[in-house]
Parts: sequence; structure tokens; C-alpha cells
Amino acid sequence: MSKKLLLFGICLLPLFAQAQRSMFLEDYIKIGQTEFVVLYDLSMVVDTTQPQEKQIDQVVLEIGKGVSKSYSYSLYRYDSIVTMLTMKGVNEISYPTPETPFVMDVYKYKNENKMMVTHRSWDAGPIFKYPDAMGLMEWQITSETKIMLGYSCQKATCRFRGREWSVWFTTEIPISEGPWKFSGLPGLVLKAEDSQGHYAFNCFKIKKVKKAIIMPDYYFEESTREKVWQYDKDCFDDIYAYALRIEPDAELVIDIIDDLGKTKEVVYKKGCPYKYSLPFNPIELE
Repeated sequence: MSKKLLLFGICLLPLFAQAQRSMFLEDYIKIGQTEFVVLYDLSMVVDTTQPQEKQIDQVVLEIGKGVSKSYSYSLYRYDSIVTMLTMKGVNEISYPTPETPFVMDVYKYKNENKMMVTHRSWDAGPIFKYPDAMGLMEWQITSETKIMLGYSCQKATCRFRGREWSVWFTTEIPISEGPWKFSGLPGLVLKAEDSQGHYAFNCFKIKKVKKAIIMPDYYFEESTREKVWQYDKDCFDDIYAYALRIEPDAELVIDIIDDLGKTKEVVYKKGCPYKYSLPFNPIELE
């Protein structure tokens, strides 16, 4: 029996609409304990031809002594639902909301000066794991200041892997941390935005909490950052060719909204001469 993958609409918002790969949260490795938990709203431009259309996620930053974890709350919620339903014997589970989640969880091990990233691929593709280097962001600290969440903040800028970033950090929380891969400043990053406005992290809550920092003990495909970036690029460049890599007899069902606002279903089968691409705007362009 062929597997059908369903994409909705011309902007294809539910990137993980039929996602089957998840992390079973009952199986995990404890890597530390939090001192702070910091919450950020994240907005992302998925399609650069429609910069006004932004997808929203939340990023959670858990900070412990010498270790931290930054992760998508949408994916954590999905994993939690999958874990609960799996324990009840449910086998097939679709992604429950039409969100485009942030696909990277970032683990920083400061005592070892290293970083580990887990990265979700589209639909039932692998969950990758790869190392990355710390200390690559070369910051220029400016004299600009402002108050955010009651903290005195200072502005810093840098160019990192194809994007120009402006961030606001506070030395009133003297922890060299931030969401995603941000680090290397003498305080906690509360806001970060690239110059094109495609990605923006905005802190809305800081809590002092004691809880375990965990890494799900899941099967990861070991890789490199460059190979994962190319894998995603190939996927978005030809989504049906990618689907065939996951399932040799896959059918791709696409609901296209025409100029009159009517929905037209297009089915891609093996041997179909057509190519279908998705917008590709990763946070790292290089």
C-alpha cells in the first residue's frame, strides 16, 4: 500500500502535518539541572516572497551549571502527546497543530566548549544529530542601551553564517547564554533579530526553576551541519523526490488554492514528470 503525504495550501504551513518521527520522552538521559528557565517568542519567515507571513513558535532555554538546552516548545508538546498516546497503544499519530516548528534543539556544554544539535527533517525523515563549535559569533558590543523586562540591556551585533544579527543582552543576569546558538556575550540574551526580519527571538519570561535538563534517548542519525543543511535543501527543492526517499511507493497529495479561491487536489505518483518545491529559508544561510 502506498503512503500518502498531504500538504495544505500554497504556502504549506504545516511542515510536520503527517510527522511520524518523534522523541519518546520516557526514555532520556539527564545532562544537568536548571537554575533558570527562559521563554522566548520566535517568529520566522518561511517564504521570503511573503515576508509579511510569519510563523510562530516558542523557544525554551534551560540553563544549568555548565550546560544548557534550547528547544522548540511546539515539538516538545508534540513529543509529549506522542509519548502519552504511544503508552496507550496508539501507533499512527499526526502533528496536532498547523504550526511550522523550529526544528533544532541545541545543547551547549560550556565546560567542554562544545555544542550538540538535534535537527528534525520533514515528515517521517530522520532526526539528525551533529556537533557544532562554540565561540564562532564575533560580537561588536555597542553603547546603545534600553530596558527590557525590567533589566538594563545593551545592544551587540555580529554576522553569523549568512545573517546579520542584532541582540540585546543584560549583564544583570551575568550568564553567557541565549536561545538557539547565541552565546559569547557577558550576559543573557533577551532579544535577537536578523537584519531582514526573518527570524526574531523575544524573551517574555525568566524563571528560577530547579528541574532536570534532559536529552531524549532516541535513535539519531549522526551527521554534520553541512550535510543536514544540504539534506533539507534537497528536500525543499523537490518535495516528491524527497518523499520517495522516505517511502519508495509514496504518493504526494497537494491541495492547491487557485486564483478564484477554490481548492484543487493534485496527486504526485511514481513516474510523475512534475516537480514541486517548497520555500526554503533556514536560519543559517551558509
